[in-house]
Amino acid sequence: MKNLILEHGNGFTSNHSFSIFISNLPFSKSRLAIEWLLQKKFLRSVIMVQKEFAEKLMSTQDHKAVSVLANYGFEIKLLMNVKKSNFFPMPKVDSVIILLKQKKVLSKVLISTVNCIFSYRRKTVQNILRQFGIRSTSKKRLDELSGDEIIKIAQKIVRS
Repeated sequence: MKNLILEHGNGFTSNHSFSIFISNLPFSKSRLAIEWLLQKKFLRSVIMVQKEFAEKLMSTQDHKAVSVLANYGFEIKLLMNVKKSNFFPMPKVDSVIILLKQKKVLSKVLISTVNCIFSYRRKTVQNILRQFGIRSTSKKRLDELSGDEIIKIAQKIVRS
Protein backbone atom coordinates (compact mmCIF):
# COMPACT_ATOMS: atom_id res chain seq x y z
CA MET A 1 0.00 0.00 0.00
CA LYS A 2 1.40 3.28 -1.11
CA ASN A 3 0.62 5.61 1.83
CA LEU A 4 0.74 3.08 4.64
CA ILE A 5 3.45 3.07 7.26
CA LEU A 6 3.27 0.28 9.81
CA GLU A 7 5.21 1.00 12.95
CA HIS A 8 5.80 -1.68 15.53
CA GLY A 9 6.94 -0.27 18.84
CA ASN A 10 6.14 2.38 21.39
CA GLY A 11 4.12 4.91 19.44
CA PHE A 12 3.99 7.26 22.41
CA THR A 13 7.65 8.13 21.82
CA SER A 14 7.26 8.54 18.05
CA ASN A 15 7.18 11.97 16.42
CA HIS A 16 5.55 10.72 13.21
CA SER A 17 2.43 12.51 12.06
CA PHE A 18 -0.48 10.30 11.05
CA SER A 19 -4.02 10.58 9.80
CA ILE A 20 -5.26 7.20 11.03
CA PHE A 21 -4.17 5.42 14.21
CA ILE A 22 -5.05 1.74 14.74
CA SER A 23 -3.98 -0.17 17.82
CA ASN A 24 -4.76 -3.04 20.12
CA LEU A 25 -3.68 -1.16 23.23
CA PRO A 26 -2.29 -2.80 26.33
CA PHE A 27 -5.05 -2.28 28.90
CA SER A 28 -2.59 -0.63 31.28
CA LYS A 29 -1.75 2.04 28.66
CA SER A 30 -5.31 2.97 27.60
CA ARG A 31 -5.54 6.22 29.54
CA LEU A 32 -2.04 7.27 28.45
CA ALA A 33 -3.03 6.53 24.84
CA ILE A 34 -6.19 8.64 25.07
CA GLU A 35 -4.28 11.59 26.55
CA TRP A 36 -1.57 11.17 23.89
CA LEU A 37 -4.14 11.04 21.05
CA LEU A 38 -5.89 14.14 22.41
CA GLN A 39 -2.69 16.08 21.69
CA LYS A 40 -2.27 14.78 18.11
CA LYS A 41 -3.94 15.99 14.92
CA PHE A 42 -5.50 13.06 13.05
CA LEU A 43 -8.68 12.04 11.23
CA ARG A 44 -9.69 8.94 13.13
CA SER A 45 -8.49 6.16 15.35
CA VAL A 46 -9.69 2.60 15.79
CA ILE A 47 -8.54 1.06 19.05
CA MET A 48 -9.34 -1.99 21.12
CA VAL A 49 -9.65 -1.30 24.84
CA GLN A 50 -11.06 -2.96 27.93
CA LYS A 51 -14.87 -2.81 27.87
CA GLU A 52 -15.09 -1.06 31.26
CA PHE A 53 -12.60 1.59 30.13
CA ALA A 54 -14.65 2.29 26.99
CA GLU A 55 -17.80 2.63 29.11
CA LYS A 56 -15.97 5.14 31.30
CA LEU A 57 -14.80 7.05 28.21
CA MET A 58 -18.27 7.28 26.73
CA SER A 59 -19.99 8.19 29.99
CA THR A 60 -21.62 11.60 30.09
CA GLN A 61 -23.11 11.13 33.57
CA ASP A 62 -20.51 9.80 36.03
CA HIS A 63 -17.64 12.16 35.25
CA LYS A 64 -14.04 11.07 35.36
CA ALA A 65 -11.23 13.27 34.07
CA VAL A 66 -10.59 10.92 31.15
CA SER A 67 -14.28 10.89 30.13
CA VAL A 68 -14.51 14.70 30.22
CA LEU A 69 -11.36 15.01 28.11
CA ALA A 70 -12.32 12.26 25.66
CA ASN A 71 -15.85 13.55 25.10
CA TYR A 72 -14.54 17.08 24.57
CA GLY A 73 -11.81 16.05 22.12
CA PHE A 74 -13.41 13.10 20.31
CA GLU A 75 -16.59 11.81 18.84
CA ILE A 76 -16.59 8.25 20.25
CA LYS A 77 -18.44 5.35 18.66
CA LEU A 78 -18.60 1.72 19.77
CA LEU A 79 -17.84 -0.47 16.75
CA MET A 80 -17.97 -3.95 18.22
CA ASN A 81 -17.74 -6.07 21.35
CA VAL A 82 -14.93 -8.60 21.59
CA LYS A 83 -15.47 -11.45 24.04
CA LYS A 84 -12.59 -12.55 26.23
CA SER A 85 -13.09 -16.08 24.89
CA ASN A 86 -11.77 -14.86 21.50
CA PHE A 87 -8.24 -14.67 22.94
CA PHE A 88 -5.69 -17.21 24.04
CA PRO A 89 -4.67 -17.10 26.72
CA MET A 90 -8.05 -15.78 27.76
CA PRO A 91 -7.95 -12.46 29.66
CA LYS A 92 -10.23 -11.82 32.64
CA VAL A 93 -12.24 -9.08 30.91
CA ASP A 94 -14.06 -8.40 27.65
CA SER A 95 -12.84 -5.83 25.15
CA VAL A 96 -14.44 -3.46 22.67
CA ILE A 97 -13.31 -1.78 19.49
CA ILE A 98 -14.05 1.94 19.39
CA LEU A 99 -13.77 4.63 16.77
CA LEU A 100 -12.43 8.04 17.77
CA LYS A 101 -13.02 10.96 15.41
CA GLN A 102 -11.19 14.07 16.45
CA LYS A 103 -13.19 17.18 17.29
CA LYS A 104 -10.43 19.21 18.96
CA VAL A 105 -6.70 18.95 19.64
CA LEU A 106 -6.02 19.60 23.32
CA SER A 107 -2.89 21.02 24.88
CA LYS A 108 -0.89 19.05 27.40
CA VAL A 109 -1.46 21.82 29.95
CA LEU A 110 -5.26 21.65 29.52
CA ILE A 111 -5.17 17.86 29.96
CA SER A 112 -3.03 18.21 33.10
CA THR A 113 -5.33 20.92 34.45
CA VAL A 114 -8.47 18.79 34.02
CA ASN A 115 -6.68 15.91 35.77
CA CYS A 116 -5.68 18.30 38.57
CA ILE A 117 -9.24 19.61 38.97
CA PHE A 118 -10.44 16.05 39.56
CA SER A 119 -8.08 15.73 42.52
CA TYR A 120 -10.37 18.34 44.17
CA ARG A 121 -13.50 16.36 43.27
CA ARG A 122 -15.37 16.90 46.57
CA LYS A 123 -14.66 20.64 46.76
CA THR A 124 -16.89 23.36 45.37
CA VAL A 125 -15.97 25.21 42.18
CA GLN A 126 -15.36 28.27 44.35
CA ASN A 127 -12.78 26.37 46.45
CA ILE A 128 -11.17 24.74 43.42
CA LEU A 129 -10.67 28.08 41.69
CA ARG A 130 -9.41 29.67 44.91
CA GLN A 131 -6.52 27.13 44.81
CA PHE A 132 -5.45 28.86 41.59
CA GLY A 133 -6.03 32.43 42.76
CA ILE A 134 -9.29 32.86 40.83
CA ARG A 135 -12.45 34.28 42.42
CA SER A 136 -15.79 32.54 42.00
CA THR A 137 -19.09 32.39 43.84
CA SER A 138 -20.18 28.98 42.49
CA LYS A 139 -21.14 26.51 45.22
CA LYS A 140 -21.52 23.63 42.75
CA ARG A 141 -19.36 20.52 42.92
CA LEU A 142 -17.76 18.81 39.90
CA ASP A 143 -20.42 16.08 39.95
CA GLU A 144 -23.05 18.75 39.30
CA LEU A 145 -21.30 20.18 36.22
CA SER A 146 -21.35 19.09 32.59
CA GLY A 147 -18.13 18.04 30.90
CA ASP A 148 -18.10 21.31 28.93
CA GLU A 149 -18.43 23.33 32.16
CA ILE A 150 -15.46 21.45 33.63
CA ILE A 151 -13.43 22.19 30.49
CA LYS A 152 -14.35 25.90 30.78
CA ILE A 153 -13.09 25.93 34.39
CA ALA A 154 -9.84 24.28 33.26
CA GLN A 155 -9.46 26.82 30.45
CA LYS A 156 -10.00 29.66 32.93
CA ILE A 157 -7.24 28.22 35.14
CA VAL A 158 -4.88 27.82 32.16
CA ARG A 159 -5.46 31.45 31.09
CA SER A 160 -4.84 32.82 34.60
